[in-house]
Amino acid sequence: MPLTFTARHSHRIGGCSGSLPLNAWGVEFRSSEHPRLRWKLGEIRVLEREDARRLHIETDEREVLALGKPKSYNFSLVGRPLGDQDWARYRRLVNK
Repeated sequence: MPLTFTARHSHRIGGCSGSLPLNAWGVEFRSSEHPRLRWKLGEIRVLEREDARRLHIETDEREVLALGKPKSYNFSLVGRPLGDQDWARYRRLVNK
């Protein structure tokens, strides 16, 4: 650990690219637009691997423009995918 990926973060309009490490303590995203977004496991409500190239995170943060719904982050992995074996290993690590 960590498993680190190059990823594209989707915004309402457009997006940005950066580094997405999955760590034993949580997840973070670093890009020029987001110097460091980081969420500890306890702050993550949903962590879903939609497929080998898409990751969805919902946090305890509240979305101001969406009437207080949980804030969501969607990432598309570029280059190396998050394969079944790595995903299972990561899930086992963080669920202990």
